[in-house]
Amino acid sequence: MSEAATQKERTAGGLTLLWRLSHPVALLPICGLIVALVSRWDSLDIGHQQAIPLFLQGSTDWGGSITFAATMAMYVVGGILGGVQLALYLQRLAPATPFAARLLAGTLRLRLHWFLFLLGGTGGWSYDRRIAANDFRNMFVLAALLFALSACWITWLSLRPLPLRLKVALAPLLLLAWLAIGADGTTTKAGQVLLADVDPQVAPRGVRHGIMLGWHALCDRLLGDLAEPGDAAAARASQPAAGRAGGEAK
Repeated sequence: MSEAATQKERTAGGLTLLWRLSHPVALLPICGLIVALVSRWDSLDIGHQQAIPLFLQGSTDWGGSITFAATMAMYVVGGILGGVQLALYLQRLAPATPFAARLLAGTLRLRLHWFLFLLGGTGGWSYDRRIAANDFRNMFVLAALLFALSACWITWLSLRPLPLRLKVALAPLLLLAWLAIGADGTTTKAGQVLLADVDPQVAPRGVRHGIMLGWHALCDRLLGDLAEPGDAAAARASQPAAGRAGGEAK
């Protein structure tokens, strides 16, 4: 049997569709679709109706909230599809390929994923300068950590004598755990109705939300605040009295 036929056999068995869907070529159209879907939310969805899932809620004004929601959605969708692609791709390598070589090959395979992650993940950091919460920065750091750990996890799985379907199913394990924990909110703002540029109140909604707020506290303690002292003071001085107490989102 030829090497090409062997590689096709390794990704056969009903996984061809997943291979095509998770292929790096499909990443840009999928990102465009996510942005189009998220952009349909308006100020009422962000404010009174709270239509945006708690996992995707962050920042305050319409632009910041929509950008944050799209960024988080792309983290999850791109991360899960990237993990599936990595699991399938590593199956095509020679069984004797060592861990380090597999990890490097997988990183190169997902280079478009990493490039778009670095580009898009840092694109909204300017919103963090307008309020006390550093939602964009802190979630970027968490996503980077989860992606790196997932790459190591999937590479380790590729060396185990497990069915390919099981490897693919286990590939997004860390991201699914993040979804489960973050379903009650990933930021301080989650569940709060605020005016633009108003600092959210630190109020854990439960144990899972408290875990996420603990991550924010750790990042802020280690990395500091993105907002300059003068910028933060000016933003707070411009807040209307009703806004400080909480109001409808813009």
